[in-house]
Amino acid sequence: MNSWFSMDCNIYTNPKVLQFAKEAKLDVDAAVGKLGRLYAWAAQCGNEDGDITFLPPQELAEIMRWKKKPADLVGILVSVGLLDQMEVGALVIHAWDERNGAFLRNRRKDRERKK
Repeated sequence: MNSWFSMDCNIYTNPKVLQFAKEAKLDVDAAVGKLGRLYAWAAQCGNEDGDITFLPPQELAEIMRWKKKPADLVGILVSVGLLDQMEVGALVIHAWDERNGAFLRNRRKDRERKK
């Protein structure tokens, strides 16, 4: 199985990522690593639309290896625009569908076709 996800080449200079690093009091490389963990988890789960509403903050913190308060992590990710709050309580990984949704949908459809 092909296990990969798309990540913008400019992630290390992306203003949202830089702001995440600043607000989370992380070095930029550590911030990118934590985001990479989230993106890898979403890709491995086959998350086609980036919706993580079902994921409790504590689990999100565990996925991203966040050692501080889980609610703080969610708050920072939303405030900098790395998570989109679509409606009260609904959280979606920003731009996930555009960057990874089509690939994941095609992979699922291909598996279904081969069955």
